[in-house]
Amino acid sequence: MKKIILMVMVACAIPAAAQNWTAVSATNITDLNQQKLAAGQLCFLGTDQNDVPISFNVGGGGQVLKRPFCTPVANGAVSSFTVPNPVNTAPAGIYYRVTVKDVSTGQEVLRYTQVSFTGATFSFDNYAPLTIGQFASPSGNAVNGNLSVSGNASITGTLVAGSFNPAAITSGQFTSNTANPAGSGTVRLGASDCVKFRNNANTADVNGICKNASDQVTVGNGPWVVPAVSDQSVGRATTDTISNKTLTGAVSGNSVTLLNEQGPTATLTGNSTDQAIYTYTLPANTMAAGKGIRITVYAEHDAGTATISWKLNFGGTAWTTVPIPDTTPPQKGERFECIIFNNAGVTNAQHGSVWVIMGTGTLAQSGGSTAAVATTSNVTITFTFNVASTDQARGMQFLVELIQ
Repeated sequence: MKKIILMVMVACAIPAAAQNWTAVSATNITDLNQQKLAAGQLCFLGTDQNDVPISFNVGGGGQVLKRPFCTPVANGAVSSFTVPNPVNTAPAGIYYRVTVKDVSTGQEVLRYTQVSFTGATFSFDNYAPLTIGQFASPSGNAVNGNLSVSGNASITGTLVAGSFNPAAITSGQFTSNTANPAGSGTVRLGASDCVKFRNNANTADVNGICKNASDQVTVGNGPWVVPAVSDQSVGRATTDTISNKTLTGAVSGNSVTLLNEQGPTATLTGNSTDQAIYTYTLPANTMAAGKGIRITVYAEHDAGTATISWKLNFGGTAWTTVPIPDTTPPQKGERFECIIFNNAGVTNAQHGSVWVIMGTGTLAQSGGSTAAVATTSNVTITFTFNVASTDQARGMQFLVELIQ
């Protein structure tokens, strides 16, 4: 029983060991005139793809020295011998330099490089030499699984990949093969392909550069579309000239100068204190140095004969206060226009002008004004009225425009 078990174990071990070694045979090493080599040597030397001798690990364990193994040739034939199977070496897929020497003359009469094979046997008689520049894969014309290359990979044809995974490129970059990589070279993608990046959470891809059916290139998830024409982009912080653009229109979506507009208000009764009719907060940094705004207000003194005082406040500073005695109420359509500019080079001091026209067409006030308000912060603009409780007022329109 012990003998039977031992025989089974040996039988199971032989195929596994055989996969690590390949038996080489040759029976017809001959001259052109079919005269077989009378006496010589057939030698195998492990190399890389550049025919440089290497040491390597044989499958199953063991180190192969960087020197040839030779066997005698007699009458064109050799006795069968084994060499490491390239499929199971480390690195995998080594090559052999195969040479034949005529011992009678001392000359090397055969040399093949980049010899590759796989399996338990290799018939040297049936080996078809490769032309210069062609290389054999470890198994037929395809590699199943990972392919390890020690050195440079040279492809003379087309590299076709159904899915290309840049994560497998340990160098982390693609480099052109030209003398000046920045000067030429093309990465060609399909009509609807995209270059994508992985998000930081590693949960989804983020579009980098894509192309749509109109041959327009989109950057990111579509917020920026580059037209398929020769043009130049405009930077946010650069000095540029915009041309051929319509910035106004009912559906343009642009807000170039209009900052705020408010319509008619409810009728308000006076209480002899300042009461706000309109209020607007100018966002911080809206007014740059040397830039300004225009404020236009249209208001009405609806009822009563008391003197009404209108006031425009800019950031807590009274830009104008206009008391108007309305002796023939109601006084309709009193119009106010204020222009406020930051002084040149600063954002914390202003100058400007104001004029007020009463409903009768009489100019109630005109002149200049100043303030010291930091427009780098939010600025509250209010339009108020002050009148006795016997009178009423209301706003009809309030408009703030940016002047750049």
